[in-house]
Amino acid sequence: MWLLCGSCAIFGTFYLCSTVWATGVSPGIIKIKNVLSGTEYKSKVTFSRADTAKAAQIKIEIQGKDAQVIAPGVIAEESTFEMKAGQNSFVFPFTINAKELSAGDYEARIKGVILYSDPEATSGSSMGIQSGAISIIQFSVTSDQIEDYTVSDSYISDTEEATPVFINYRLSNNGNVMVRAGKISVKITDQNDAAKIYETEILQDRLPLTAVGSTVASSVQSDLTVPIGDYAAEMVFYNLDGLEIFRGKGTFRSHPIGTLDQKGEIVEFTSDKEELNQSEVIEFTGVLVNIGTAPIKAVYVVEVFLNNKRVEYLKGDSLFVPRGIKTKQSLIYKPQKSGSYTAKGYFTYGITSTEQKTVQFQVSGMSWPVAVAGVGLIVVLIAGTIWYIKRKRKSTSLPHDNMLPPTPPPPTNNIQASVAESADKPKITN
Repeated sequence: MWLLCGSCAIFGTFYLCSTVWATGVSPGIIKIKNVLSGTEYKSKVTFSRADTAKAAQIKIEIQGKDAQVIAPGVIAEESTFEMKAGQNSFVFPFTINAKELSAGDYEARIKGVILYSDPEATSGSSMGIQSGAISIIQFSVTSDQIEDYTVSDSYISDTEEATPVFINYRLSNNGNVMVRAGKISVKITDQNDAAKIYETEILQDRLPLTAVGSTVASSVQSDLTVPIGDYAAEMVFYNLDGLEIFRGKGTFRSHPIGTLDQKGEIVEFTSDKEELNQSEVIEFTGVLVNIGTAPIKAVYVVEVFLNNKRVEYLKGDSLFVPRGIKTKQSLIYKPQKSGSYTAKGYFTYGITSTEQKTVQFQVSGMSWPVAVAGVGLIVVLIAGTIWYIKRKRKSTSLPHDNMLPPTPPPPTNNIQASVAESADKPKITN
């Protein structure tokens, strides 16, 4: 949808624009059926401009009677986003929040307005409104779970002997729940000897799920390997009820090992944290794309360095990646010391590896909850020790009941009486 605006405005004042710019939006109307009540549905619109010579801003507004259930997928101050010189489009993701919606029909609008700087402006904002476009969002909500999907474009790529055969296909999810096929039956026939047949089934638990509203190209590894030769393949897809939903046919060739070009490229290496404490873990994510002509057997590797010394070597599981397929792998690390770290990520395959990409992160000491708990424990131990020592001293300074000296008898007049008696009697001598 293209909308042209022949007049422009400055916030607070208005003026006529001598030049007409065009703003487009795609799709102009989005119709979404059967959003499941109690869930969320993600989508996006793309705004574009014809004149990309200058930097600009785009202001997004969500309007309409049901605008309150549309949440932006990106946040910016006053919903205004930058568009650099040379940038002709801006993707605006959004989410339909149907968690509390009842069954029925809903509608909202997403408006994008392109703002260019106006060097002649003397008051208000220096950004002039040049043109805008609106995408209409129409959707219905239901409480029924609907499984509706189609399969297409199935084929088997050329492979090498002793390398697993991969089944490639495209699945479009038109329902309101995540889906995958029930199973895939595969039959491969040697074109030079029809008696040589290789068959297998790939059950549902090995098939990837496809999100609501998505069309995804998938590649699934089978347990078949075939000798060098030319082959015809037939792939039959079934739903959970065992009914056939798609049948695809094609041919492929199995080559000697080393014939096809194996080449992988690491296109992304990131960490989920830039700063963390010793009590935390950090996750490294790497993305590999097979840009060769044959499947590759790849292993994700992360090396962690502290002060230019390697302190950890992390290694993921081996996995086959079909040609043209992107795969994401993650590894987790828990640092043991504080300091400035560097992590290098790459994928190995065959006798070679991709280029290395690096991230840096900072590790501090114990987190404050752990530190506070540790200090508290020390204080408790010191206080308990002091109390115990004082109690011990007090108990040793006082004799126990069974160690008290005997109580002397009360004084009597017996001694005085005997003295008086001896004084009255005459002394006898020999």
